[in-house]
Amino acid sequence: MMSTKKQLLDIATSIVMAEEIANRIKPEVKLKLEQPQIYPSPIPKIRTRTKLISGIKLLAEPFLYVEGTGTLKELLVKTEDNDLVVDIEVDGEKVILAPVSWLYENTDYISEISVDYNEDEDYYIIHISDIKFSESIRILLRGDITYAFCKWEEVVA
Repeated sequence: MMSTKKQLLDIATSIVMAEEIANRIKPEVKLKLEQPQIYPSPIPKIRTRTKLISGIKLLAEPFLYVEGTGTLKELLVKTEDNDLVVDIEVDGEKVILAPVSWLYENTDYISEISVDYNEDEDYYIIHISDIKFSESIRILLRGDITYAFCKWEEVVA
């Protein structure tokens, strides 16, 4: 029995000595890792604005002109004028230039635009939403309108 205890003690001593030797001869490696500079990006400030007009005839002056970055959240127009022309330019490019009657017949497959016609009272409701812009947006409504409501968000510096 004594020899088993002595053997275990010798083994334990050998393990401790091996660990000590390994720690002494272990090469010292120091890595100098550069930590990337992390600068918090500023959280953009978003301002929501609205505009409402009613009972006028618009021809050449834009209903809405916004410079900068933002999103047209909603444009809602009620008109009895079959020839009302919706003219929207985003970042210098025409995206819509059409009379309301054409939009009514052809916008079933465009998710951002819907046009409804009330036959009983003879008026159109135009709804345009979620159009993003990075430089500017210009909306012209050429013709007679009953009312027009617009809501947009713009990034404020």
